[in-house]
Amino acid sequence: MRSMSKTAIILASIALITIPLLLFAGTTGKVKGTVVNKETGDPVPGASVQLMGTHQGDVTDSLGKFMVVLVAPGEYTVKIVKGDKTYTGKISIINDPDLPYSTEDRKIQ
Repeated sequence: MRSMSKTAIILASIALITIPLLLFAGTTGKVKGTVVNKETGDPVPGASVQLMGTHQGDVTDSLGKFMVVLVAPGEYTVKIVKGDKTYTGKISIINDPDLPYSTEDRKIQ
């Protein structure tokens, strides 16, 4: 009997963790990209990338890459900071999280 109640607790715990993930799985997107120096094309490691108005962001890796996940659909201002340089730009998150986005097209400044 005891092992059955432990099994029930484990299954209930798994359900409590899994159900919210399934509910939000189709309603969020991601923002990913590479921060590069506009003049040289070199990656910019250690730059802070933040979605303004949220607590979401990332820091670029050694190749200048970043990814912010679980982003709700909507309009956002992206702020990129490296040293004393700051760049901002607008993006939209829609229900297609794999839609490519290029800052080259949007010219974040």
